[in-house]
Amino acid sequence: MPEIKVLIADDDRDLTRAIAIYLKSAGFKVISSVDAYQALALAGQNQPDIAVLDINMPAGGGVSVQQRLRQRGGMDTLPVIYLTGDKSEEARKSAIDGGAYDVLYKPVDMKKLVSSIRSALNLKAA
Repeated sequence: MPEIKVLIADDDRDLTRAIAIYLKSAGFKVISSVDAYQALALAGQNQPDIAVLDINMPAGGGVSVQQRLRQRGGMDTLPVIYLTGDKSEEARKSAIDGGAYDVLYKPVDMKKLVSSIRSALNLKAA
């Protein structure tokens, strides 16, 4: 079975590191980024299977990253899970309207994140 590549983009370096460690221990290959520009560059180089994006980041939030990825060939159906500390309905609605598979709130429940990743990939494969 091929390795599943997960792109993580969050400006909180400690959180990004913790998520990467947890996802690697769960068997995923992790591509980490701390901003929108780096996320877009890494996505182009690595063709991830799924993206986990912070809604609010400097230099462009997760929604803008998702929109740009969807404009690229081969990534128009890339599943996206958003992370956010913003528990407002507006933030959730923005993510869901943008095509997010799921929205998870910080602090991140790692088991729930892994479950959401697997569910999104199963849905995409169906």
